[in-house]
Amino acid sequence: MKPDLSKILETAKIDWTDEGAPRSARFGDFYHANEDPLGEVAHVFLDGIGAPAVWTGAAHFVIGETGFGSGLNFLATWQLWKRTAAPEAQLDYVALEGFPLRPQDLERAVARFPGLADLASQLLAQYPPANPGVHRLIFERGRLRLTLLFGQAVEVLSNYHAAIDAWYLDGFAPKLNPAMWRPELFRELARHSAPGARLASFTAAGEVRRGLKAAGFQIERRPGFGPKRHAISGRYDQAKERPRARVSSVAIIGGGIAGSALAWACGRHGLDVTLIEQHQGLAAEASGHAAALLKPRLMLGPEVGPRFLAAAALYAGRFYDQAALANQPIWHGPRGAVELATDRHSERRLLKLVQAYGWPEDQMVYCDAAALAPIIGMRPGFGGLHFPAAGCLDPAVLCPALAAGAKIIEAKAATLERQNGGWRVRDDRGDPLAEAEAVVIAAGIRSAALMAPLPSPLRANRGQLGYLAANPQSLPKVTLGYGGYLTPQIPIPGFGQGHILGASFDPWPSQRIEPAEALRKTDFAADFAQLERALPALAALWKGPATSGRAAIRATTPDHLPLAGRLDGEGRYVLTGLGARGFLTAPLAAELLACQILGAPPPVEADLAAALDPWRFERRRKAARRPAK
Repeated sequence: MKPDLSKILETAKIDWTDEGAPRSARFGDFYHANEDPLGEVAHVFLDGIGAPAVWTGAAHFVIGETGFGSGLNFLATWQLWKRTAAPEAQLDYVALEGFPLRPQDLERAVARFPGLADLASQLLAQYPPANPGVHRLIFERGRLRLTLLFGQAVEVLSNYHAAIDAWYLDGFAPKLNPAMWRPELFRELARHSAPGARLASFTAAGEVRRGLKAAGFQIERRPGFGPKRHAISGRYDQAKERPRARVSSVAIIGGGIAGSALAWACGRHGLDVTLIEQHQGLAAEASGHAAALLKPRLMLGPEVGPRFLAAAALYAGRFYDQAALANQPIWHGPRGAVELATDRHSERRLLKLVQAYGWPEDQMVYCDAAALAPIIGMRPGFGGLHFPAAGCLDPAVLCPALAAGAKIIEAKAATLERQNGGWRVRDDRGDPLAEAEAVVIAAGIRSAALMAPLPSPLRANRGQLGYLAANPQSLPKVTLGYGGYLTPQIPIPGFGQGHILGASFDPWPSQRIEPAEALRKTDFAADFAQLERALPALAALWKGPATSGRAAIRATTPDHLPLAGRLDGEGRYVLTGLGARGFLTAPLAAELLACQILGAPPPVEADLAAALDPWRFERRRKAARRPAK
């Protein structure tokens, strides 16, 4: 079932005991034992799956949990794994939750455990809003990934793919929450279990044991904790095809935001990364503008487009604030961006978005014109959405920071050939550039030449932006979107201090003789006219359109979603077609691709991954040619 963004999830309603223990008002049950909650976690779940021995020696281990609740199981597991796992080991923790706690309730619940305070603060810093779907949080410099699946357990698991090595079956008692403890869930647990997967639960109810056995688990009762006489542990021993050997190296072709974000994601997953870029330095061509706008692009509805863009926006905000980038000046000017309404109709649409998504105010808040005045520096004609965490990125700093852990080769990749079970990349003279077990084509519009036999669905679109001189009032104070966009004052190489006004978006046929980089006065005039219509008082600070700027070709697709996925079953992948939203969508698409390369749990639902698959247009074309039955 696809989540509907017209409805945010109902959050948990909590009753608190005098001792500060959380109790679900909906289910009438406690989130953990009243006496020694951490002791219960250790006995029932950690001992129940055989931790830490179960992950000792494993390069990658995956834990699944039904019922994230207050996060105590996760925090206790994190603490033990951090203390006992190998320095390069990777842990994925996939947790389901139908009624997420509000951030303030989560903070209050974990405050009882001072020994977990440091880990809890990191969790709270990334804890997502209660939007249905998948939320990926990254810790320990990428070695630990928490994937929260918000929604009803069976529904969200049916639209997700992962191979789980150990299960925590939590949630409230079966007699209080029977909707979760049902055969459909047990079958989903089996479908998502790796061969030999462990299982542990606090409940030893007969219907639970019988249901798990029917799904293929071997179950045994063991001593319970506290007043509970029994708990259970188990193992999934049904025959399954084992995954292929874990990939250790990847070559990425293209050093724009797609390739750079992928280099970061693959490196954090433990891969040895080689990045091949034909230009001198990274962030060239479409990623090479003086500034890149990072601002959510939100739409209503359950379709894959709105859902992917919403997930990408939440993930990108966390991605760019990762500790690995915190000491780099990747942001231009002050943080924040405003999406302005241009009439009453667009004002109503923006208000609907706020109601639908329910993001906290540090992520998105609607402001009327008066409230926007101090944020922008002047009063607009209408209200708008303020995104405090958005803003302008500096690609010249960002892309090298993302690729800092990769081996960078400056050369043009011309051909790919299979070599010793992996791939060899050669330049246009036939000389070898790199060898790796997997290769990813992330070269923008130039990717088409390396994607055969896939017929390329890529389209070339030219984008031109203009440079406006800094005005004495230094307005606007933050980036503004209104159909076009205008940045605050930033340093522009070769121009000085100024503002970027953007941007045109025009199809660019390959047979055009005019170079794409040649600037057009008509585009400068059209962009300035758009600013004048939306914000005439602001446009009046300049005498007229820009006379200098920059143009480049963007790679787009017919459905405006990236191509991110496998080209074949031999370790060849593609990440391109990001269009004008590259800095918004690249982080999540890159994380998805890194997980596909390694067989790790993905950061998105199965239907979203399918919506980005590079073969989707070819499959649709073939389906359209089949005769109707």
